Amino acid sequence: MVTTVTAAQPGTDDLSAESQNDPMVLRMIDWRGCSAVEYVPGRVGSHPSFIGRRIAVEGLVDWIAAGGTCEGFADTFRIAADAVIEAFRYLDDAPPVEVVDLTGCPAVRLSARNIPAFRGTQFPVESLFHYLKGGKTAEEFSDTYGLDYDDIRAVLSHAAA
Repeated sequence: MVTTVTAAQPGTDDLSAESQNDPMVLRMIDWRGCSAVEYVPGRVGSHPSFIGRRIAVEGLVDWIAAGGTCEGFADTFRIAADAVIEAFRYLDDAPPVEVVDLTGCPAVRLSARNIPAFRGTQFPVESLFHYLKGGKTAEEFSDTYGLDYDDIRAVLSHAAA
């Protein structure tokens, strides 16, 4: 099931404490409203990245969570400070968070890294949702990554249910 929530701590409202720690429940910030970020299918695993760069914006989230500063991130990764600050402000303004519960989806298994992956692979399911936000189709995702189209359809059907 896909739900969208808005919360200061992404994905924490509307979810039980148990599902907060469930690796089969994806919580994805929708970065499409941030002018410093773009979705480019195939770049950085199709994850949202800073415009024109191969730096996933999720790295900023991790950087800040570890006690780093926006200026430090900008300097370290050679990204314009205004782009980093824009992404931080977007994050701080409680952006939309999409929640996808993959529990029970027959096409998904936990990978060795304990993340939802397409069965029989280590390929993260989250990449599918980012790829689609970049304006591509499920068929193109299947062709690009050589994944079984029936498994992709099963994930999308499960997420929509």
